[in-house]
Amino acid sequence: MPIHAKGIPLGKDSPGGCIRGGAVWVFEKQLFTYCKTVGIKRPRSKYMEQATKQLAYNRRKKKSYKQTRVRIKTLLYITLKGD
Repeated sequence: MPIHAKGIPLGKDSPGGCIRGGAVWVFEKQLFTYCKTVGIKRPRSKYMEQATKQLAYNRRKKKSYKQTRVRIKTLLYITLKGD
């Protein structure tokens, strides 16, 4: 289990825990909404970029073996990077 800098263990229920959890997505959406309201440039987010790439992949009727392999490799890389 990952541990926060303050020594608090991070689990799936904690806000800074798992990137697959809903807490990170909600935070990013709120952050983007706030930046739009204030009128400042929003920070880049690799998770939101991957979400749009996944939507584009899902919309394809024919998915080649290469495209499938690239999507799996990318998602695994991001998932393992967050732990």
